[in-house]
Amino acid sequence: MIFGTFRVDAQKVRCPLLVVGGSDDRVVSVTLLRATAKYYGAALKLYEGRGHWLLEEPGWDKIASDIGARLRTTLAVPAPLPVAS
Repeated sequence: MIFGTFRVDAQKVRCPLLVVGGSDDRVVSVTLLRATAKYYGAALKLYEGRGHWLLEEPGWDKIASDIGARLRTTLAVPAPLPVAS
């Protein structure tokens, strides 16, 4: 996608999409994130002060939790029950 050598027909994508990125990403710009979300009619979740490798940076657990919540909402899956201690 970055180099424009791979094209996806947005009309053929039938699953819900979420575009996730960091405001300080030097590989995928915020402009490209926004354009990708617009092209697919997808929601965009932009994390301020984050770079490209979101799930390896400090605070990754918040991002993973947000994505999990989005999946549960989109797929109508109930939240996991708390583990008894």
